[in-house]
Amino acid sequence: MLVTPQLQTIVGQPALPRTEIVRQLWAYIRKNNLQDPINKRKIICNDELRLVFEVDCTDMFQMNKLLAKHIIPLDPTKVPETPSKKAKVKESEVPSTEPASSPSIVISEALAKFFGTSEKEMLQSEVYKRIEEYIKTEGLEISKKEGDGEGQFAAGRRW
Repeated sequence: MLVTPQLQTIVGQPALPRTEIVRQLWAYIRKNNLQDPINKRKIICNDELRLVFEVDCTDMFQMNKLLAKHIIPLDPTKVPETPSKKAKVKESEVPSTEPASSPSIVISEALAKFFGTSEKEMLQSEVYKRIEEYIKTEGLEISKKEGDGEGQFAAGRRW
């Protein structure tokens, strides 16, 4: 992927794989101590990050969305389509003959606030992914050796 000049000041290269761009970005965030000490999911933008994200503060869930503006595919024929939110809702209302890989669900206001989003509807797989990421980030997993089985939280409750 090609990166914009603003992002290149952070990752140091004009072209990198997307995974490496994200790794470099997180290395930069950690090196410059830009995570909120109380809530590690929050990222406090310094001058360089403000040029990329165009906000003073963001969270790790919104970061990828903001980052997408600065990543350009090398092969323009492989540009992923990003339909608008309205188009996604309309598509989900149209009955499909193919089985849905993940249904869209309505999330509570509290869960939306926890995720740092104003969206009230998300793909179920995205909800699971964000919760799993939070559990891993906060170190709330118990290894199989420590617990009495698979799929436990630190509090000892089964999934």
